[in-house]
Amino acid sequence: MSVFWTNIDKLQLVCIFISSFLISRVLIVAKIPERLVLYLIGKKHLPISTIIFYVIFASALLSFFIPNVITVLTLLPMIKILRRMFEESLPHRYKALETIFPLSIIYGANIGGMGSITGTPANGIMVLYATFYKLPGLEYLNFQYWLLWGVPLVLVFILAAWFVLSAAFRLWTYQNELVQVTFSETQAFHPLQRTAIRLTTLSFLLFVLLSVLMKTSEAKLGVLFISVFLTLLLIVVLFLIPLRGNHGGTSGRLLTIRDCYSNLPWRGLVFVGVILVILGLGALLNLEEVIMRFFERMVRVNIPASLLFPLIALLTSFSTELFSNTVVQVAMFTVVARLLGDSGLIAFHAFLIITLSCTNAFMTPIATGVNGLAFGEMKGISLSTMLIAGLLMKLFGVAIIAFGTPLLVGWVLS
Repeated sequence: MSVFWTNIDKLQLVCIFISSFLISRVLIVAKIPERLVLYLIGKKHLPISTIIFYVIFASALLSFFIPNVITVLTLLPMIKILRRMFEESLPHRYKALETIFPLSIIYGANIGGMGSITGTPANGIMVLYATFYKLPGLEYLNFQYWLLWGVPLVLVFILAAWFVLSAAFRLWTYQNELVQVTFSETQAFHPLQRTAIRLTTLSFLLFVLLSVLMKTSEAKLGVLFISVFLTLLLIVVLFLIPLRGNHGGTSGRLLTIRDCYSNLPWRGLVFVGVILVILGLGALLNLEEVIMRFFERMVRVNIPASLLFPLIALLTSFSTELFSNTVVQVAMFTVVARLLGDSGLIAFHAFLIITLSCTNAFMTPIATGVNGLAFGEMKGISLSTMLIAGLLMKLFGVAIIAFGTPLLVGWVLS
């Protein structure tokens, strides 16, 4: 029974994952990606730099509330449409832009998870570790406090990502290039489009509220039952109940079983599967001990906090490009706990920097499932460009996390 209570929040995450996946399929079936592209390019005629900013922002916003992988599954269809538009309109200059679209959702999806306590598994691991070892500052690890430092952090990261991609791809040189939409308004129409948007908004709001209640309420079992009920209700509404379209009348059901597996990014999912196998082999070879010994040699007891924070941010950020985020996070927690012991908020800052740095992963396809999914699915993406832009983004991220996090947390807790 104790195992059940320990994992009750994880059971809720399963409900959120299922619901988010179904909602992502609804958005695709209802042609929301086509509608967004038509709006951004066909009506607003936005320059590519602005479109990239919107994609990063949308990806970060979605991953703020739903699992990062689901965010990528939701946005990949829109990215593919955008790529096709630019390829047809700018054939002589398109090759240089092939990589920027998948990178924009990779950056946004990784960034958004930093913003809320439920954003990534790494955040949950920190909460569990702090609770088990009674880490100083544990009382501040709740949904409300995390938002206060997480939201500004995410906004700064979004601006940094936009700057890095704009500089790496010289987007200012495309300001006068006009991109034409090659599909009509009727091809971006679905009779249940508005219904899909309303249902998506309502579902996100409800599960955000339930995530907050799971962290703050004593009645966790009741919150879990509500989460399960809403997930089952969503399944019934999507698969069994005929709904009315935009112009009245019955238009049919929002989803079929076929919609759940058709047009999935199978190539990207296979790539992620290969990454998981590699990580599994690393676990069998006990790489965690090797990483821990390496960290212990790198981090010394007499390092001042002003140098310790950038050092652990650098070590964690670059290690997550090659090893499992969870392995790196736990190894760094163990080393820093031995180093700092019971040193109050300095230890709290260090643990938070480690946790956020686990998501500061932009360089390699194997860094996160998000990176692997987008890289594996999108043809033509340049690995060398991903590495160079990702390195620049990672260095910006290390600076933001190492110096910005203590300032933000100190401001919130003052």
